[in-house]
Amino acid sequence: MKVVCSVYLVAVLLSGCSSGPILLKESEDLVVALGGNAYAELSDAERYDAAEYLRRKGDIETARHIFEDIVTHNPRLVAAKFKLAMIYQQMGQVTFYKLDEKGKMTSYETSGSDLSVAVLKEIAEQDPWYLPVYSQFMILEAAKQNEDGVKEWFEKAKEKDKDYKTSDYQVGVLTIQDVANPNRYEEGHALLIKGQKSYRDLYESYKNLGNIQKVQHQDSLALLQLLEAAKKKTEAVDLFSVYFDIATVSERMYKLRNDEKYKDQSLHYAALAMERFPGHGPAVKLIAQLAGISAQPDSGGDSLKGLTVAVNAYRESILKPEERIPVSLGSTTVIPPSILMDQYQKDQEEQVAREDRGKKYPIYIAAGIIVGTGISMAILSLTGSKSKKGSFGAPPVFPTPD
Repeated sequence: MKVVCSVYLVAVLLSGCSSGPILLKESEDLVVALGGNAYAELSDAERYDAAEYLRRKGDIETARHIFEDIVTHNPRLVAAKFKLAMIYQQMGQVTFYKLDEKGKMTSYETSGSDLSVAVLKEIAEQDPWYLPVYSQFMILEAAKQNEDGVKEWFEKAKEKDKDYKTSDYQVGVLTIQDVANPNRYEEGHALLIKGQKSYRDLYESYKNLGNIQKVQHQDSLALLQLLEAAKKKTEAVDLFSVYFDIATVSERMYKLRNDEKYKDQSLHYAALAMERFPGHGPAVKLIAQLAGISAQPDSGGDSLKGLTVAVNAYRESILKPEERIPVSLGSTTVIPPSILMDQYQKDQEEQVAREDRGKKYPIYIAAGIIVGTGISMAILSLTGSKSKKGSFGAPPVFPTPD
C-alpha cells in the first residue's frame, strides 16, 4: 500500500494502538540498516549485518532484538549468540516478551549477567571450537579472583590456538599466579583485557582494510589483508564474514583472470563461511554458481532451502576433516525465543485485512510501518523492493573495534 503520512501521524498510530513494546523502533538508522527492505525479506546474513550496524550506531536494544530473532530461527549461529552474551553482560536486567496461551502479551525479567554467563557456557559446551569464548571466561574468572578458573580456561584455550600462549594472555595468567604480587588479580585482569583487545583490534583492522580495498577493487591487496584477518582467530567473533569476503574477492579475480586457483579458493572459503554460519545464503548462491549446482525448491516452495541441501553435500566433499566444524547433537539455547518474526507475520496478515476493509476507509501509513494488536512493532520497508545489498556490503560503514 502506498504511504504518505507525517511523522506526527506515525506517532499517533503507534501510541494509540497497543500497550505492547515496539521491538523495531522507527529511526533513520533502522531504515539504513534494513536497506529499504521489509525485515522479513532479509536473509539471516543480512539481518546479522543490520544488527551489527545498529549496534555500532549505539542502538543496542534493537540490535539485541534482531540477534535474538536470528538465534531463535538459527540456533547454530554462534556469532550471534556471543554478541548477545556481550550485550547481556552490560545489562542489569533484561526484559523478554512472550505470548500466553490466549495470545496475550506478557513480559518477564532476568539477570543480564547471569544470562550472559549461561550463554557463554552453552557456547563452550556446544561449540568448543569458538575461540573468543575462552578469553572472555579468563577475564570473568580473573574478575572473581579465581586463579584456578583462569588457569583452567587458559589451558583449554592453548589447546585450541597457539596464539593464547603469547602476548598479554599468558602474561596476564602468570601475573595472577604470582602470589608475591599483592595486586596480582587487578594487574592480571587488566593484562587479559589488553590481550583480548589487542587481538580484536588486529582482527578488525585487517578485516576493515581488506574491505576498503575490496570496495576500491584493489583485489590482490584486499586478499592479503583478509587472509591476515583470518589468521587472528582468537578474537574473530564473526570469522565467517571474513571467509565470505575472501570468497567474493577470489570469485572476482577468477572472472577477471580466468585462473582456476581463484575459483578453487572462492569455493573453499565460501564453504568455510557456511561451516561457521549454517545456511549462509550468499555463500550458498556463490558455491552453486561456481560449481554449477542446481536444485528444485523444497516441499514448501523455498528455492534457497532446496539449493542449500545440494550445496551442503558439495561443501562436505571439498573441506578437509580438520576444517569441518563438529555440530553438537543439541540445538537448544538458553536464550529465550524471540516473538519478533511471528508477530511480524501476524501483523502482515492483519494489515492485509485492514487494506481490504480500507477500500471504504483508506489508511495511509508512513514508510511501510505496520501496526499490529497485542504488540506494536515498526517494520520499515519500501513497497515491492527486494534486497540489493550483499551479505556484508551495505550499509557502507566498516565496523570499528569494540
